[in-house]
Amino acid sequence: MSSGGGGGCQLRPVTAEEASPMRSGTSPVPDELNRGRFEPTSSVSWLPLSAAFAVIGPGGSGVQFSSQRREERYWFLALLTFCLVSLVGVQMTSRYSLNVAFGVFERLTTTGVPLPPMKNYLYNASLDGNRNMDAALAEVILALSTNNTPSVTERTKQASNMTPHPPTKNVPQAPSKSSPPPASADGECNETSNFVFIKTHKTGSSTLRSLTCRFGYFRNLSFVLGVGGIIGHLNGVPIKFGKNSSNLLPPIGVRKGDFANYRNYNISNIHLIYSKTSVTKIMYPASDLKFFTILREPSEQWLSSFQYFKQYVKAGLKLETLSLTLLPYLRKLKPGQGNFNRQLHDLGVGSKVILGMPKLLNETIHRLDKELAFALIMEYFDESLIIMKKLFCWSFEDILYVKKRQQPNPLRVSAEARKEILRRSSPDVALYNHFLGVFWQKVEEYGPTFHEDLKTFRRLLNDTWDECIGKSVAERSHDRYMYVENYLAQNSSTFCWALVNSKFAMDVEIVRRQGKSSDKRWKDL
Repeated sequence: MSSGGGGGCQLRPVTAEEASPMRSGTSPVPDELNRGRFEPTSSVSWLPLSAAFAVIGPGGSGVQFSSQRREERYWFLALLTFCLVSLVGVQMTSRYSLNVAFGVFERLTTTGVPLPPMKNYLYNASLDGNRNMDAALAEVILALSTNNTPSVTERTKQASNMTPHPPTKNVPQAPSKSSPPPASADGECNETSNFVFIKTHKTGSSTLRSLTCRFGYFRNLSFVLGVGGIIGHLNGVPIKFGKNSSNLLPPIGVRKGDFANYRNYNISNIHLIYSKTSVTKIMYPASDLKFFTILREPSEQWLSSFQYFKQYVKAGLKLETLSLTLLPYLRKLKPGQGNFNRQLHDLGVGSKVILGMPKLLNETIHRLDKELAFALIMEYFDESLIIMKKLFCWSFEDILYVKKRQQPNPLRVSAEARKEILRRSSPDVALYNHFLGVFWQKVEEYGPTFHEDLKTFRRLLNDTWDECIGKSVAERSHDRYMYVENYLAQNSSTFCWALVNSKFAMDVEIVRRQGKSSDKRWKDL
């Protein structure tokens, strides 16, 4: 694409590594930054164009563009970004500025889809304490590019040819009875509606669980839910079931206390002590029952857990001085201390294996490889969901997500401290490296449409944010570190309500639907 005047502005494509949307400690990047993304390498003055835009800009008193010249109108809209940058004396080295400008032009003139949301730009900039000119530019462009935007379900229907959810209400209504899963979009596979998601700690698993809860909620499926957990989790407690007792809520349609029929659950996605044998006994005996999990780079997982669960307090450390005190603390720990290798533990692997012989660990990892249909990788979250969509025969709408319990300011530590964390996490490192290799193999096996499907998905994610998110707030709870809570936009659909899942409202409705009438702890979610 030409720069559109003034040859002094040189552009270069951004590398694939720079465009990656979900690396450790980052937020998903809006779709414009992944499609035709460019960075300027030198500055240039666009001051004369500001006057031109005042005359021919949209909605002004000057010349009005005809429908045939709408492309030119949006070209000038893109150039407004450059004008504003010049007016405030900002150097043309801002990645967002050019990307937003070209994104406006490309999106509005070639795809016919209006400008996607800028709220995520503004929000991420505010978290970094860097609400700069980029944010102001985004607001101006958002205000100028007014068009009728199709709803989330309409866009996903166009992208995946799947039937959208029909209700459009502020208050969700659970289905009254079970319905068969919808037919697949291409007629070549059947939708997977019976699965076990082995939830790991601080790996993006709450985001993934919310996605799977929405899938089951709209299909009236039964979830494995613990009686004592706030929203069904069985942290550190094995599943108990028999003819006379159970620590689970009954599946849909089964009377409370009819323990002999506490089985044929469709979905398990809670924290529990994983055992394939135990879980399989209570799941619906579907031939396509799938087991899957999500993993994260071990040093980042440990740091996230150390911060979120305030383990630094228990260790007598302060966040303000952690860069100086963490390494000495780590070096004093004895083997088995420090809550390392939590991902293996969540997958049901005991300490004897974790701290035992490497041969036994390797055998365990290969056993897990045979049991699991897939292990998503948090650092490649979007890519993992695209693969999961194909494996499960789901739609784009089924894998849309909003982040849950994201930490706004993740810990940053020295290279020496990270090296010590990785040394103590070597079993988790072996687990992660194995399934990272499996992940890349599945990317290769996906086929030639992988990158195009990924682009489509990210575009839908951006559009969904604008339609469903009202605000994002950094909050605290009594026993957790700060996290980001997203809130529903006004007049949103039932689908948006389930997607955003503010304060785990959908989880609460699922627990209610399976017989738990109330819990005073729900107000603290």
